[in-house]
Amino acid sequence: MKKLCYFLIASFLSLMLQANTNSELDSLYIKLRMARSAPGNALANAYSDLGDYYMYKVPDSANYYFQKGLSHIKEKTAPVYTGLLCNVAAYSQSIGEMDKALSQYHFAYDEAQRLHWNEGKVVAASSMGVLYRRKEMPDSALYYYKEALEVAENQQDMSLLPIFIQISLSCMQMVPG
Repeated sequence: MKKLCYFLIASFLSLMLQANTNSELDSLYIKLRMARSAPGNALANAYSDLGDYYMYKVPDSANYYFQKGLSHIKEKTAPVYTGLLCNVAAYSQSIGEMDKALSQYHFAYDEAQRLHWNEGKVVAASSMGVLYRRKEMPDSALYYYKEALEVAENQQDMSLLPIFIQISLSCMQMVPG
């Protein structure tokens, strides 16, 4: 009887979690349908949100939605445009295409700089730092971490400071001498 109660409770909790996940996905698809007739980058933004939902569940689906989002960009404005560029680069990184991801992050950084969107510059620069560190290129990694930190400091965003300090220290340990 005890096992039956545990089974029923576990089944109920599982159904509740599944219902919550489905409701989140349903709301994203509703947003997508509504965005089809909305002006500006609403459709691109809806595709971006769907890509974010799938990124750690089904990365190929995430990339599909990120690419769809980019194809529906009407105005190359921040944050949706540069956010999608960073998301596409993150997908390339997640499937091990480091050189392609670096190239995509460089482009995203340049676009964020052109659009004067500091948050996009921080994301792209810190991601390039991660990639250069993985490629065992500590000097380049430190350069991009420093760039991300300087941009964050200039906009008075110190929330990332502990992370950048820890990463920079670990990179400095890689530098000979």
